[in-house]
Amino acid sequence: MYRIRNSEKVTHHQCFVSAYSAITPFGSCVNDTWRKLVSGETAIRPLENKLRGTRGIKVAAYIDQDQFESFCPNYRTKKSDRSTVLALNAVDWLIKQYPDLDLNDAGVIVGTGFGVTELADQLYQGIYERKARVPPHTITACMENVTASQVAMIHGCRGFNTTLFTACSAGTNALGLAYRLIKHGYEKRVIVIGVDASLTQTILDAWAVLRAATMSGDPDNASLPFSLNRTGLVIGEGVGVMVLESDDSVTTRNAPIYAEIVGYASNCDAAHITQSDIHSQANVIKMAVADANISLGQIGLISAHGTATVVGDKAESDAINLVFGRGNDVPVNALKSQLGHTIGASGVLESIFSIMMMQHNTILPTINYLADPACPIRVISKVSESKINYFLKNSFGFGGNNAALIFKGV
Repeated sequence: MYRIRNSEKVTHHQCFVSAYSAITPFGSCVNDTWRKLVSGETAIRPLENKLRGTRGIKVAAYIDQDQFESFCPNYRTKKSDRSTVLALNAVDWLIKQYPDLDLNDAGVIVGTGFGVTELADQLYQGIYERKARVPPHTITACMENVTASQVAMIHGCRGFNTTLFTACSAGTNALGLAYRLIKHGYEKRVIVIGVDASLTQTILDAWAVLRAATMSGDPDNASLPFSLNRTGLVIGEGVGVMVLESDDSVTTRNAPIYAEIVGYASNCDAAHITQSDIHSQANVIKMAVADANISLGQIGLISAHGTATVVGDKAESDAINLVFGRGNDVPVNALKSQLGHTIGASGVLESIFSIMMMQHNTILPTINYLADPACPIRVISKVSESKINYFLKNSFGFGGNNAALIFKGV
């Protein structure tokens, strides 16, 4: 058997969250979004006529045009997809908030479910319906790594650079990959971006045909995670940005520390493209907890995937009970009740606001919740005070891709 010599032993680094920003329908500042989440508001609203498809989806959690121009003052050109513009402006907001942050040589990892959707749709319509010429920027604007590449070129990020597509778990997997790169010494600093802006007529109609989205026209009763009266998910859009740094890096530059990532796991059901396997979901949670080297009793909050689909929420509830035991009292929050399902952005956005829950000793509400006997977990429906030392973030994507993170308070 090969024996590791002392000089070959791996040094593990701690991985800290040192900065974050977000753009949601609630605002371009995390504090604006936080205040509206605490007050129990919803970002879901009736769709504008130009966004409405023909298959019956009536509401979404979207950023309207006036907000978009206000939240995203830069990079709005015909050569940039909406998702790219959101991401680039979110990084700009981050730099304004953290002027001492040096992004030179940092890594960049983007997690997204749909990538460049709106621009590709517009180009297709122009070329094949209106018979317009093919713009010379088509390839470079629509390649799926364009967002990560643009961030790197603008800010001199010469480190590891990639884009992950694992559907709804993409943002969580992006954080997990960055955590591992830092933990094992490959990177000192990584910018992680979770982004999706896929509110096109084609995509909305596709969700309707899949029968995964709600047909409700009432914004207050549309996205109802784990609720008895849930009827499907509500599509949202937005971007979350998080900077992860090694212990050496934050010490050297005396950076602020908001949380530490201490555990991560990812696996695949390898069974069905849309139907979840509760045993795989339970296993990914167990593996993340084992990676964090903590006990289940130390977890003070579960930031659920909670999409508000009938089958998906029951599967997640069953998986939670397989791990923690039926009748467990671990508090559960489902932010998609307020922000809708932001697909690849959800893992990063929901992690950011769960970190803020730890900071404020506050659990945000899962609004409009009506208990479902088929989902016997402790869903928090009103703002609650609670000391949180560790939280678990779940994300489960189509294709059977499951991801879980463990964050520690500081």
